[in-house]
Amino acid sequence: MIHPTRIFHVNVNCRDLDRSVAFYRDVIGLRARIRTTPEAPQPGAGFGLELVQWDAWMLEGDAGYPAPLLDLLEWHVPRGTGAPPSGPLDPGFSRLRFTSASGRGVHTDPDGTRVELVGGDRTGLAGIVVNCTDAARTRHHYADVCGLTVVRDDLLQDPATGFAVELVEHPAPDGAPAPRQANDLGIFRMAWITDDIDRDHAALLDAGVQPVSVPAALAMGPGLPAVRALFWRDPDGACLELIQSP
Repeated sequence: MIHPTRIFHVNVNCRDLDRSVAFYRDVIGLRARIRTTPEAPQPGAGFGLELVQWDAWMLEGDAGYPAPLLDLLEWHVPRGTGAPPSGPLDPGFSRLRFTSASGRGVHTDPDGTRVELVGGDRTGLAGIVVNCTDAARTRHHYADVCGLTVVRDDLLQDPATGFAVELVEHPAPDGAPAPRQANDLGIFRMAWITDDIDRDHAALLDAGVQPVSVPAALAMGPGLPAVRALFWRDPDGACLELIQSP
């Protein structure tokens, strides 16, 4: 089992960063916190890509930086492609869930990513819905490999932040799409912070999980330290990440 500190962010790839920031600010109620914008393309083996460069904002809710953030990312190298999954039953990340004191209901962001507002005293990123073809297998991965706490058979929780991962089981669809790639539009990855990425890399290997690459150094842009990141897939291909920052 890995031993991360907490869930750090969920990444959503968008076609137009300014447009998406406006949606999550004006409709959801988030605030822009940190901008990551590497100045040049860099090796992208960690993402499963040759070269990578992006422009991104991390957005926070009322609880600020200690709570999970939304990482809105516009790809420059390679460009963003495709669209969020069109089928509500497709395996992988299905929709984001936010708490809100002022609104409820299901919306789509400018690129078609599904977002759900539920009641709460404060605005913030509260959880994610994951479609899976075998709930027991996926629950084992998130609990026994990733360290989330099982609340009930279809619900797990990050013990540090309360962020919830809801599992919805559906039979494998006929002609299921290939796993999403790092520059596909929509929800791509869920990331944890760790204080020892090499330890957790070894733990993944011991659990029979094969990451995309060894931990990779990534520049974040002017004024920000480089980080080390590690990517792997859950049993249905959804991308998970560990980040170690100085």
